[in-house]
Amino acid sequence: MRCRSHLCLVHDVSIDAALPALDPLLRPSDMYLLVSPDREPQARWLESILRPEGITVHLKFLRDPWSVSAVRNQVLSILMGRGPHDVALNLSGAFGPAAIGAYEAFRGAERPIFYVHPERNCLVWLHPEEGRLSPLTGQMSLTDFLRAHGAAIGENPADTSMPRGLRALTRELIGGVERLAKPMASLNWFAYHVDGDRCTLPLDSGYLKWGELQNLIDRFAEFNLVERQGDRLCFPDEGARRYVNGGWLEDHVSTHLEQLRTEDSSIQEVARGLEYVRLNDAAAIKNELDVAFLAGNRLHIIECKTKRFQCTLNPDAPGADALYKLDGVRQQLGGRQARVLLVSYQPLLDSHRQRAADMGIRLCVGREIHYITELLREWVQPEALAPQE
Repeated sequence: MRCRSHLCLVHDVSIDAALPALDPLLRPSDMYLLVSPDREPQARWLESILRPEGITVHLKFLRDPWSVSAVRNQVLSILMGRGPHDVALNLSGAFGPAAIGAYEAFRGAERPIFYVHPERNCLVWLHPEEGRLSPLTGQMSLTDFLRAHGAAIGENPADTSMPRGLRALTRELIGGVERLAKPMASLNWFAYHVDGDRCTLPLDSGYLKWGELQNLIDRFAEFNLVERQGDRLCFPDEGARRYVNGGWLEDHVSTHLEQLRTEDSSIQEVARGLEYVRLNDAAAIKNELDVAFLAGNRLHIIECKTKRFQCTLNPDAPGADALYKLDGVRQQLGGRQARVLLVSYQPLLDSHRQRAADMGIRLCVGREIHYITELLREWVQPEALAPQE
């Protein structure tokens, strides 16, 4: 059912308030965003992605969002004089008394009501035809998705394709993870701690005599990613340093994701090294997502780590920091509907695994990276739709 207008109540950021409006089969000509004054920024973020689509946005402040009767009367004033299928209520993201008031107004006036299922990319109709499911056919871009959550992409995302000559190297690194985990952690540390000329601290005799570390350095040197200068390592440019410092794992994961995308049309735009800034921050502080993509209009975030987490028995550091960071990013950019995956080349403590499980963060650790394609294929699948009667 296509209606000329949609009405949404904006509380916290919910992309589901905008998804039906961006669907070619449901797109309205105008939208009413009802919001309490303290939530105006969230409504403005949604407005910023709707207006460029040619949708006229009417921003209305709720006079008393905690009064069912006040909200009902305010909504009825919008419906007054409108046809029976002219305005539909999108209850997605609505909250408390405001949701009840809007529902009562539309239900009493026999007007269409729906919400977007929080796990499936579809509409659930509340009236008429209660319980009917309608798949959403529109696909949102990462730029619009982040803007709707109060963030803007900074620089252009990095190219997700891995240089062909390096694929053999990354296969070696994944295949030898048990043997190479410790020397990789040390190389990761040196690649992180460099001076202004991208040179590391001196490697002491223990590191210079460590055969597995030296062999690992030689492999990266064969691809001109690092060179020896006496007892120091030097990186020819920042890109090479970042690649040695874990960028190779980001490349590995994003390459397999792009390959999977060719067979799964639900996977939308993919970005690696995605920089973004929060629009409501006083200072434009840049943040970065290792790998991010949309599948079924849900944000999927992948953090790739090659540094060692087991250097301490303290369950609150440093592996827990990575988990807390991921959980915080999820709350900022996608809420409970966003999915998060931590890919770690290094082992994790049992306490970190338990904490990840408690937070709903998926893990792919050590040898499990061999099967990253199978994990990603299963991870992006939505719940199956219930059969229609």
